[in-house]
Parts: sequence; structure tokens; C-alpha cells
Amino acid sequence: MKTFLFLHFFFLFIIVSFCDGQVRRIVLLEEATNASCGDCAKSNLKLQGFFKSHFGGAVSVRYHASWPGENDPMYALNPFDNTNRIENYYGMFFVADYFMDGMDHGEPLDSLLMIDQMHYHLIKDAPVKIKITANIDADSVRATARLIGVSHVSQTDLKFRMALIERMVQYSSPPGSNGETQFPDVMRKMLPDTIGYVVESIGPGEEITYYASYPAKPKWKWQDLAVVGWLQSDENRERLFWHTTNHEVIQSNISIPTYVIQSDEPLVEFVAPGQNYLKHLKITNDNDADLHLRLKRTDAQVPAGWSYTFAYNNTPFDSVDVTITPGDSILFCLDIGTGNPGVLRLAIFAQNMDDPYHYGYTADYLGVSKTTNSNVLFIDDDRGKNSGTAYFPAFDSAGVRYTSIAKRLVSALKDQILAQKFKAVFWNINEGSSSFSQLDVDFLENYLRGSGNLFLSVSDPNFFFGSDRRAVEEFYSKYLDAQSYGYFTSNSSFIGVAGTVGAGVITDIGSGYHGLIGTYSGASDTIFQYTGYSYTQNYGGLSYDAGIYKTVVLGVGLERFASASARESLIRNVLRWFEAPVGVQRAKRDVPTQYDLRQNFPNPFNPSTTIRYGLPNRSHVTLTVFNTLGQQMPLLQNGEQEAGYHEVKFDGRNLSSGVYFYRIEAGSFVETRKLVLLK
Repeated sequence: MKTFLFLHFFFLFIIVSFCDGQVRRIVLLEEATNASCGDCAKSNLKLQGFFKSHFGGAVSVRYHASWPGENDPMYALNPFDNTNRIENYYGMFFVADYFMDGMDHGEPLDSLLMIDQMHYHLIKDAPVKIKITANIDADSVRATARLIGVSHVSQTDLKFRMALIERMVQYSSPPGSNGETQFPDVMRKMLPDTIGYVVESIGPGEEITYYASYPAKPKWKWQDLAVVGWLQSDENRERLFWHTTNHEVIQSNISIPTYVIQSDEPLVEFVAPGQNYLKHLKITNDNDADLHLRLKRTDAQVPAGWSYTFAYNNTPFDSVDVTITPGDSILFCLDIGTGNPGVLRLAIFAQNMDDPYHYGYTADYLGVSKTTNSNVLFIDDDRGKNSGTAYFPAFDSAGVRYTSIAKRLVSALKDQILAQKFKAVFWNINEGSSSFSQLDVDFLENYLRGSGNLFLSVSDPNFFFGSDRRAVEEFYSKYLDAQSYGYFTSNSSFIGVAGTVGAGVITDIGSGYHGLIGTYSGASDTIFQYTGYSYTQNYGGLSYDAGIYKTVVLGVGLERFASASARESLIRNVLRWFEAPVGVQRAKRDVPTQYDLRQNFPNPFNPSTTIRYGLPNRSHVTLTVFNTLGQQMPLLQNGEQEAGYHEVKFDGRNLSSGVYFYRIEAGSFVETRKLVLLK
């Protein structure tokens, strides 16, 4: 049984008075890029897609590096400031990476993850309000920044920095080799320099004003210039691998109007089927000029049975224009209606009609229908490789009710997940999956400290540790009592250790990434070993009982298990050790009500895969495999078989990569499916 998202809307707009009590935080987005970086071209599309629809929640400065292409004209126009921020301050030696409020988040992956990262910073208190005005003409840039203290600033070694940006630099033909012709928020000059202004202290009620001026350059499009300012702490900066840490941005702003859609109620949550929910949201104009906005739905992923409506003055609409005067707000209400379990994502975009690029802010609504009485959460972190098909039948076999969500939703749902108190979390990190981040570590530490239990599969530690390596390695050793010895890729088998949760589990795992895992302090127990590998540390899994929580970590995911019964046995053993309620184990020879040929697993495969089929009664079965030319391989099955489910292993080690077909003939039943051998 799976989980889903759902929301339904009704919008009612009311003008309400503006309360200036709480300061809105604005996140600073910084990126290093280059006009000849191939990865940058792809990353910039993702980053800009997020940014232009969440402007106001974040403001941005993009630095241009001298590599990999030496002739980037945006770097050449100001090599000193670009180099200083990219290399000397942040210690970055990889382009396409981006920072939010001074935290390195690596390369842009998907919009949902970036939205979650932004909200991670937005929920922090903003002890300072920043107001920036700029007078810009063809001759000069004159900027004024006011820092207004609201509450105590706990950070030290404070610097206030400003960057003059050109909002969109456009070329008629690509200036580099990656094909890009448009470059947003290009840093033209750090004002007054890259060091910035030293802020000794600022407390509640205190105000500091900074002035900066600079001659306009002929190659700048002065009508498109803006000034970004931010308060940043340089305390305890230290180099870690290829980047530096602890350069937190406390608050930022820009010299053009910004706004966000706010709510005091959760906009990402677990909800119950067949219910209605009401949300209250508002947009406040804390700028000095009127806001002319167009509110419109921009995205809707609606499962069957769901509906949504939004309205102005009780009249439904798809788009509406509103004006908000300085100091005022509009309030709108969201009516959420849910149906059967499903997933719904809906986005409402507040577009700034006075912005030549039509930037704006999007409120993203996500809801998850939690499976009734589920006590296991499965987190799908396999980049669409469908590894859940290996776990879900094992959960069903154990009689456990479970909820499944994509990894990209975890940080947004973290508070709701913690409140649900799932007995166990199963997290599968497949080869090529996104790495763990500081956000993931924070969530799992809170979950485990709350007496949760974790099953984690990590086939390749390089994907797992990622750019937040120190934090992730510390979690790996402290909370799992595990350490990585790398990986190997040759053919192997997995054998459970007697007296552990792996006892009795034996399965082929083929070739691929096999993580080598050893105990960190000696408190964890080895539960699996590899065969066919001679290294001393040939351990493939550990269990750890920390008292308030338990963990199991594997060097391979269950999708690598060739045996379905091995998957089922391991899941049942782990759930029992976690003390999670399980049902009565189904009989080994369940009898289907009709003939059934399942899709082989894994697929694509190398070198072997498993084909499963069901017989409602005793039948003569012929199971064949043939290529696209119709040439038949040796028979996999040819004879009488009893009613029930059967498995056959197909080995393609002597075949070429390509598409093949397998066909079953049983009684009057004939069915053909496709399998893919990928070497």
C-alpha cells in the first residue's frame, strides 16, 4: 500500500492591514558558472527555473569563473572580484555549484529539492532587516543600504557586502562553447570591494547606514542593474575538502521589489482521504511602491477523484490581477478537498507585472495521503529506477502497511514524518542517486533520537557522502556505527551471518556497485558477507542497537537480490528486530486465481535476472527467451508444474547487450514480455 499527495483549493482575497512585527527573511543564492562549462548549461536551466518562480524568497548573485573556458567575457570584465568570491572566499574549484545563505548545495538537481533548501533557510529567524535603494544612470551607481536591528545577532565576525548585478546579460551568439546566450544576475562589481563593511555589532532598535558609489561601465546595460546586499558571518571559516564551511548569510535583500506568499499553516502535510482542509495565505507588500500582481495556477498534478478551485470575491477564476499598496496585504484561503489515496501537487504563481522578466513567487502545495495505520515509511531515492518493486512485495509478504514517498519530499515533510512516529524508515539509495545532504542528516538524527528505526542501503559511498561529506560521515559513524571501505563491482553473492537479522538469507547479487561496510567502534554486528571477493573487509551489512533506536545498513539495495524469497526473509527479520507489527506470513505456495507472467527483475539487467509467473492450476509450462530476430535461447522451463508462483533465473552473461523477449505458454495462456540486457 502506498502514499500520495493531495490538495484542493479555494481562494478568497481580502485586503487586510499590514503588521510590521516580524521581519521576512530573504535567502541569498550564489552560483559559480562559466560560459564554456557544459554541465553549467544544464544546471543553469534548472537553477533559473527555480529562481524566477521563487524570486523574493531568494535573491541571487552569479559569479563567473576563469575555467573551464578562459574567455568568459563576464569573468574577463572583473576577474578580481569573481576570483576572490569563488576561490578565495568559498574555496570552490567546481563550477555549476550553488550556495544558499552560504551553505554549499552542490549542483542543481531538481526544483523540489531547491524549494526545500530555500525553505530550510527561510524558517530561520531574521534578526536584521535590510533596505536597499539604488540610483543608477549611464554615468554612475549610487547605493544606500540600511541595516535595522530587530533582535540579537548571535553570530560574530560580521561583514555587510553588496554586489552590483546585471539582471540579464544577453548575447546574440554564445560567448563560450556551451551554447548559452542568456546569463542572469551577473555580478559586475562588489561594492565597495569583496571584503565588505565590518559590522562590529547591531542590536534591537539599532540602525546602520552604508553608502557606496561606482562609475558605470560602457559594457554594462545600466537600465538593467540592481544592487544585492547581505549580512554574512565569517566566523570559524575552515577549509573542508574542496570548499569552505561556516560562512552563514544572516539576511539579504535587493534594490527592486520582492514579496512572498506566506502561511502560518503547513502547506506540505499528510492528510486523510475524503476530507476537506482550509488554509489561509497572504501576500504582504513591505516595499515602498505598489505591487501589481497576477495570480495564476501554474502546475497541477491531480490524481483521480481530486478537484480544486480558487476564487476572488467568491468567484472562481484561473487568473486574477491584484494591486497591493505599501503596508497592505491580501489574504486568500485555500480549500483542500481529498479523495482516494493519491498524490497532488499544485502551484500558485504571483507574477510581478511590473518586472520586465515577469519574475514572481510560487506557493507550492503538496499533500500526502498516508496509508491507514501504516507504521513503515519507504523513501524512494533511486532516481526513477523503480527499486520500490523489490521492497513492496516484501512488505506485503510480511503483512506490513507502509507509506512510500520520493526522497525529494523528505525535507519538506520532515516535521510531519516525525509527528507520525513511523516505527521504521526504509531508505534505498541506488547507484547514481542523489547524495545525502545536511538536511537529510538533520532529519534522520531527529527521527532516530525519537526512538525510530532505520534500514539504509548504500551501494556506492561516493553517491552517499556527497558535498556535505563531513556531516554525512559523522552520521554514518555515530548513528550507524559504520564506516565505509569503498566498493567493488565484480559478480558476488550475499550470505547472512548466523544469529543476526541476516541469518538464513542467501542470494546472488550479480555485478555492480557493492558497498564494503565495517563496524566503526565494534558495537555494531556484521550481518552479511560477500562471496567471490578476497578483501579482508568483505562485509556487506551491519546491524546496530543503540538502545533508543536500531539501524541496519546494507552495501546493496534489495533490488540487487536475485531471490524474491531472500528479500522477503530479510524484510521480515528486520521488521521483527525493529519490533514493528507484521502480519501472518503468507504460504510459500500461494495459488493465483489466474495465469500471471510478471515483469522480470531487475530490468535492465546484467548478467542475470529473475522471471516470476503464477499458475492457477497444475499446467504444462513452456518458458522461452528469444531475440529480436526470433532466434530462440535454450528453454528455461518445459514440463508440468504445480499450481502456485514459480521463479526462473535467466543468465545472459554469454549474450550481447540488447532487447530480448520471454514467452510463457501454459494451458491456453500465452503471454510475451520484453527484457533488456545492458552490459
